[in-house]
Amino acid sequence: MEDIISGKKIVSSIYAEEENNAIVTLINVPHDPAYIANVFDIIAHNSINIDTISQAYPQNGTVDITFSVASPALDAVKAALDTVDGLEYKAISGITTLVIEGDGMARQYGVASKLFSALAADRIKTYIITNSHTRISFCLQSTDVTKAIKAVTQAFDL
Repeated sequence: MEDIISGKKIVSSIYAEEENNAIVTLINVPHDPAYIANVFDIIAHNSINIDTISQAYPQNGTVDITFSVASPALDAVKAALDTVDGLEYKAISGITTLVIEGDGMARQYGVASKLFSALAADRIKTYIITNSHTRISFCLQSTDVTKAIKAVTQAFDL
């Protein structure tokens, strides 16, 4: 897939950015900035570094918030979250963050479509997705990394 203006490849690289991560999803969190700030303050006060954060669109006054942490910190995260009354969460480990990037992504439609189609063809599930004009980061099970890299490499002729 080439940039319609420059003729260069839209996606120029794929690589693993973070390995041995875990994902925590806070479920039905009150859509209240003070409440959310308190939850993240508790995590921070326990010296836990958070990586990618994704928030769903609020529905019925609540949101789901998902974030990733290094797997060794997962027990500390759970202990911190258990101190918040009524907070429901789920966590999984064995997560890796893959990144595709390329300068041509800013001007080209269909990059996300091609990425998700390539992953879907191999039944690879994503857990958190973030993007910018020239980069898409996505978390997946570490067991799927090799398969995902192969699928994306083929889809984008890398």
